[in-house]
Amino acid sequence: MLDITAQWFEQQVLQWIGERKLHGLGGGLPCNTCSRARRGRYRIVNGKRRKGCPIALRSTSQPWGVDGLDETDNLKLQNANRCFEVAFRLLRAAILAGLAVWIENPRDSILWLMDQVLALRDLVPPDRFVEVNFSQCCFNSPWLKPTKLWLFNCAVRTREDAVAQGFQRCISKRLKGGGSWCPHLQKAHLTLSGFTGGRANTKKAAEYNSDLSLAIARLVRG
Repeated sequence: MLDITAQWFEQQVLQWIGERKLHGLGGGLPCNTCSRARRGRYRIVNGKRRKGCPIALRSTSQPWGVDGLDETDNLKLQNANRCFEVAFRLLRAAILAGLAVWIENPRDSILWLMDQVLALRDLVPPDRFVEVNFSQCCFNSPWLKPTKLWLFNCAVRTREDAVAQGFQRCISKRLKGGGSWCPHLQKAHLTLSGFTGGRANTKKAAEYNSDLSLAIARLVRG
């Protein structure tokens, strides 16, 4: 697995940006530490600190990390923060160079509250920035997964154009037994809450399917 925090990696990408060897730069930044699904709290069991569901590592008021984390969770947070810091520097350089840049994360991710992310919007005039909110089921993913996409210097210039290309919010219907019915899929969405075999169900949706990947490429390059 590539370590983007390695010094050589950042230097290489900055060189490519300066030499105009890239058409664009972007992607879905790691969202596991920014998820609002992390709602767990530490508890004391038999005099020892325990945790149930994943502990909240960030908050609305502390998007870069909350206080009082144990050693394991703090290491996870700091590793993610190092990754974000490198990514934000590279994205900023690419935007200033006029390259097409895109950022994706869950719609309610705490990532969108980070000051470095918000500062990226000030680097381009309004007509070079588009925010798109959509549901991944609109691209044949089996889950709803509300998602936000920020695009800088890309081919698509308005939110309406993105909607016309399928980037829409699903108007689902709540089911009596829980869950929701998807009019695009004509069946119930798969739930992403909870765990299966000790693995968080949200990890199932961490990768884009081919339909969504191609759709994003069209927004970026036309």
